Amino acid sequence: MKKSYRNYFFMFILMAFILIAGFSTSIMTETAEAATTTSTEVPVMTGATTVNASKIKVSWKVSNPDGVYIIYRKNSGSSYKAIGYVMASSSKSYSYNDTTVISGVKYTYTVANVPSSQLVECFCYSQVYYTSTDTKTYYFYAPSNVSVLRYILVTSDGEIVANSSTTELSYVLGSRSKSCTVYAIVKGTQGSYNTAGVSAKTTLPASKVTSTSLVATKKIRINYKRSTGATSYEIYRRTKGSKKWKKIATVIGEKNLYCYDKSVSAKKTYYYTVKAYVKQNSTKSYASYNKTGTKAYYKSVTVNPKSSSNTSIYGYNLSASKKAAVKKAVKKFCKKYITSDMSTLEKLMVIQLYLSETCVYDASGSNAHNAWGALVQKDSKGKHHIVCEGYSRAFKAICDGLGISCKCIVDNNSYHMWVQVKVKGKWYIIDPTCNTTTNFKWFLISSSTFKNFWLTGSNPHRLVWKLSSYPKLSKSDFSGTKIQKAFEGYKVQLVVKKLFDSSYTGITRYR
Repeated sequence: MKKSYRNYFFMFILMAFILIAGFSTSIMTETAEAATTTSTEVPVMTGATTVNASKIKVSWKVSNPDGVYIIYRKNSGSSYKAIGYVMASSSKSYSYNDTTVISGVKYTYTVANVPSSQLVECFCYSQVYYTSTDTKTYYFYAPSNVSVLRYILVTSDGEIVANSSTTELSYVLGSRSKSCTVYAIVKGTQGSYNTAGVSAKTTLPASKVTSTSLVATKKIRINYKRSTGATSYEIYRRTKGSKKWKKIATVIGEKNLYCYDKSVSAKKTYYYTVKAYVKQNSTKSYASYNKTGTKAYYKSVTVNPKSSSNTSIYGYNLSASKKAAVKKAVKKFCKKYITSDMSTLEKLMVIQLYLSETCVYDASGSNAHNAWGALVQKDSKGKHHIVCEGYSRAFKAICDGLGISCKCIVDNNSYHMWVQVKVKGKWYIIDPTCNTTTNFKWFLISSSTFKNFWLTGSNPHRLVWKLSSYPKLSKSDFSGTKIQKAFEGYKVQLVVKKLFDSSYTGITRYR
């Protein structure tokens, strides 16, 4: 009897195991069949178009838009790899911009569809907004019992804003503030695709030197044509009779389409050419270039500063030799820091930066009140010790050398001196003593702003001077935005590199 019950018990266990195994097999088979037997439309590739040197537009169409479209790419000798994802909408035509291309490489594209029925929604257990980066991050659980190809973050209006292989997705909100859903694209759920695909290749257009001009002693400015899509330009020079090109500059970005050759000689023929390139990761792809180059020849490469007949303003009782030394210092300054292609604003900014960096306020020196003390006489550390008169007279001396209209102004009580300068037909105040290398609060301002600064400053003082004795001042301050733009521009930044070391933080106040 006991033996019989024992047999029945083992038979029961065996049957239960068979039933469970069969049920599991049934489930696994149905899932696999669902993934392989679902009728998925094959997208029709309609084209791959070169937009510019770093962008190709891929297009396709479908009859029944649904789910997600995976964009694949390959080049010669490689296999297709997924590079992007587009959510289906009510439209039957779609496109995707590939911005990771390298100029000169031919790419082939195709698209596969993942039906919406095969997308697995993931449970998000946390959403965190990071104010500093305006970024929202979704943290979620991976679905169980499936192998995930990719996770996608989809907004409420159907835009895929992020994709990842990990259980964390982030995107920058910007003007978007929408709820999002995370979906998992399961491996094997994508349908078939057109293996032939569509192809395109980007080509970086060539740049060309358009002109040259002498802008300072022994310095030529080289202007060149923009190459759409280029990230940088290399400028080369060769001399007449030589076939060897020598690189003289690399300009990063498309903002400044010029550079300088700082070592040219008179009566010598030069040729210049430019190579544009686009950099993707660590790979540089160059455009074609003019192998002959653009000719430049100058009989003279000397640019002398203008000379003022009234040098008494540079300082009372200055000897002829000291006045000559001031003129020589102005010439040296212009040669080192100024180019004729600078605007008046840029030149004034360079003068202010130079005086603020090289001079210190000190009334003890015998030449603290003149331009000779500000531009010639210096201590063992190369600093000039001056007061407001020295700053203003030096500013005037340099402006004279550059042909910029400038007046030295002193208040009725002889308490302070500053300058008025003319920019674009209007007169403004610059206080070269109060400005610093980082604070341009006293730069190109109106008389009312100037007076208010002195009344509300750390050393309040009511400045009064005979306005009618000087050119009429602008009623408003010069644009702080334009001053900032000039400082950040290529020409002024070249001067900044000469004047300051890497610790210099730049101007932090423009008004």
